[in-house]
Amino acid sequence: YSHSVENWVAVVHPDSQKKMSDYCTNEVLGKHIRFDKEYKIVRKNDGAERWVHGLGELEFNAQNQPVKMRGTIQDITERKLTEIEIKERTDDMGLINSLNEAISRGENLDSIIKLFAERLVQAFGSYATTFYLPGPDGNTLVMQNIDPTHATVKHIERLIGRSIPQIEVPIREGSYFHRVLLSEHGLLATDAETIHNWLEGFTETGHLPKAVRGPIRKLIPQVNKLMNIRSIIS
Repeated sequence: YSHSVENWVAVVHPDSQKKMSDYCTNEVLGKHIRFDKEYKIVRKNDGAERWVHGLGELEFNAQNQPVKMRGTIQDITERKLTEIEIKERTDDMGLINSLNEAISRGENLDSIIKLFAERLVQAFGSYATTFYLPGPDGNTLVMQNIDPTHATVKHIERLIGRSIPQIEVPIREGSYFHRVLLSEHGLLATDAETIHNWLEGFTETGHLPKAVRGPIRKLIPQVNKLMNIRSIIS
């Protein structure tokens, strides 16, 4: 292939664009080395997502500016998907084995939940993982893990003017958690309104006086800004 640098970046999949742009800027352009990288593209004719291995060199003009990328691209989609599937299976088995070992050692529920949360954060690359168990009446979900020493928790407590109470979220028809429980495959929320409603559900805990729930709800945009939540996988 022979493309202008701009045209080449345009076909790179959004998931890979920043990574590839940074690579070209910091590595290829900085050292004038050959390009050798695996990345995702969007195929022009049908919009399909494909994994490719790009191998080539940049061509420069008289002012030492990159103007073209010349080389070869090999479609490695099948191999890459197999590698990803094997890694996911390995990660899953590693998590299951860790939990089994913890249970065999007689670890308590809090320790097992902490281990589970830490491993899921690593697997998803997420900010945090939170666990809930059904309340005694079956009509609430009780949050199991919150780190009172975490800096974000301290910021939220200063904002709302009180310690974060135990969280028991009522399972109301149509609420976010109600929809999660009805879903066969879980939910992914990325829009601001759903994330706001999710946070609002925490103010319904019975451990928070009703008189302060309204004022705290008004602070939810600020709480969300502190937490900088972009998406929720449930």
